[in-house]
Amino acid sequence: MKKFDVIKCADRAEWLNARNSGIGASEISAVMGVNPWQTSFGLYERKKAGGAEDDTLANNAAVKAGHFLEDAVARYYEDLSGRHVIKSSAGDWIAIDPEHPWRRCSPDRTFFINGNGGGKGVLECKTCRRPLDKDNLPLHYYCQVQWQLGILGYRLGVLAWLASGLDFDYVEIEFDPDFFAKLTAAADEWWQSFQNGIPPKPTNAADVRALFPSPVADYAVADEMATADWQSLKAIKEQIKDLQTREQELTDKLCKAIGDKEGIATEGADGRREVLATFKAQTSSRLDSTRLKKERPDIYEEYAKTSSTRVFRLK
Repeated sequence: MKKFDVIKCADRAEWLNARNSGIGASEISAVMGVNPWQTSFGLYERKKAGGAEDDTLANNAAVKAGHFLEDAVARYYEDLSGRHVIKSSAGDWIAIDPEHPWRRCSPDRTFFINGNGGGKGVLECKTCRRPLDKDNLPLHYYCQVQWQLGILGYRLGVLAWLASGLDFDYVEIEFDPDFFAKLTAAADEWWQSFQNGIPPKPTNAADVRALFPSPVADYAVADEMATADWQSLKAIKEQIKDLQTREQELTDKLCKAIGDKEGIATEGADGRREVLATFKAQTSSRLDSTRLKKERPDIYEEYAKTSSTRVFRLK
């Protein structure tokens, strides 16, 4: 079995610091360009800034739920599979490839494949709104499991999930050495570029804003591809505009149908109602910044926050 080094982490801050010194399993998909939430450039920027967690992401309800329910998913798997799941979890330790120390992982759980003395496997725990498709797994999850298997030298991984808090299932994933070789080739190149201060190419508007926050007062020359993209985007914008107009027309018709009631519903032969739409009163409180600026300019100036960003406008 492949040997790996282990770092024991006293707390999450120590764990984050250790993870930032390499590429973790949840980050390899960004390197490969298949992460839905972070680009390769975004990962570069986060690591360059010290690897701290995004407060918005850390406080996201779905992220919190995933963290709190991780143990529940592991216990579900242990109960249904009959395999013994080892209690230590991500945040307790980080495994490191001793020959390539930037290759790192911290699996949610590990388990014994056959009894307490058999070989070990990796258990990756997920929470989601809908059950995953076993025959078409999200590629970023597949990368995550394969990365862990390759670093730990294990042959079997399990991706387990709890959908909508009720629907539990899992799928076994065998180690694929050819796929892992592609991951390591990309990761090694990425890490070398990171060490040399060479950022990846931007892949979306957010990347461009971060890389070039203050644009040069000039215009890029549009090639055939850029011109075709511009034409396609203009056509899509027109379609959206037409759909929004139609949406407002239908909304107005339903609101008139509701009248002085709080909603509209169908009524079946059995007397049961199916609510189609509601039109209820809603109260909200907002700061009148115009009045505050006029009557108390001192307070307004003290708390006013000025920000600058690049804004895309189609011509």
